[in-house]
Amino acid sequence: MKKLYLLIVLGLIISCSQNDDIKIIEEGKNNSETASRNPTAALCNTSPYTVYHAFGSSWSRTVNLPATGRFVEESHYVTTEDNFSGGRLFANTVTENINPHLQRSYNLYKAYDANKTFNQLYAASFQKQWTPAESGSIGQGSIGNIQTQYLTPEKEMWFMTMMWAPGNRPAIDTKFLLSANGKKVVVVAGYETGPRSQTYLGGLTPETHAWLGTNNNSQITVSYLANQSTPIGPIDCNSTPANTPVPVSPVNGATNLLLPINFTYTSPVNAGAFRIQVSTSNSGWTAANGFTSNTA
Repeated sequence: MKKLYLLIVLGLIISCSQNDDIKIIEEGKNNSETASRNPTAALCNTSPYTVYHAFGSSWSRTVNLPATGRFVEESHYVTTEDNFSGGRLFANTVTENINPHLQRSYNLYKAYDANKTFNQLYAASFQKQWTPAESGSIGQGSIGNIQTQYLTPEKEMWFMTMMWAPGNRPAIDTKFLLSANGKKVVVVAGYETGPRSQTYLGGLTPETHAWLGTNNNSQITVSYLANQSTPIGPIDCNSTPANTPVPVSPVNGATNLLLPINFTYTSPVNAGAFRIQVSTSNSGWTAANGFTSNTA
């Protein structure tokens, strides 16, 4: 008899904005006024994920996540809140109008780490500059002008690059989990391709390195987040998120249960409905697909 594993994911079904990017941008604006923030308490479930890197004909590689390696520190990228004279979208020099950008980012970062000073966060000269122009403009990533419509200040802080092979760059705002020194942070990707050096697994902005306590030589683990709706920024994976229903009966992994099955859980949260996912295997499933291809 085939075993039926009850892998229960109880998630709140709530109303969502029709435009997630607008919602996130507004959150980013409000966060600049937040005096103090703790890392988000959330589940950090990850899924296997394969990325393909290539730099022209010089080198290529396949990376199966989770993977651990070095991440070079990047300079800054123009966001939705940055402005330049004449209605230009990007800077003419690596320091043009960089100070308002730095102050905005510092205010956001300081909400998580009140002891970090501005000069500690941006100590080196390259940490006070826009990323140099390569095939585009100064401060521009690899997705063109659309960057200025979607890359909010908070996204730019918690930001990862990789040397994606042609046709393999993920969609903008694809989320990954970074871990080092007992700290974790959720970052977005899909805005930039690089670095060109095969020495590095990818690139990170100064704020991400600062939170993790890492530098160009540190070993950082990167994983693909199963729940792509997880908020970006520092995250506490060891705490149960507030208002999260906890299964009581049957327990996760229960087998050979008699039908009908009555599901019970703790925490009577204010939600209109719950979602239960069932799989024929206790591995290989994700919160996104609900089922697994394993039919054994």
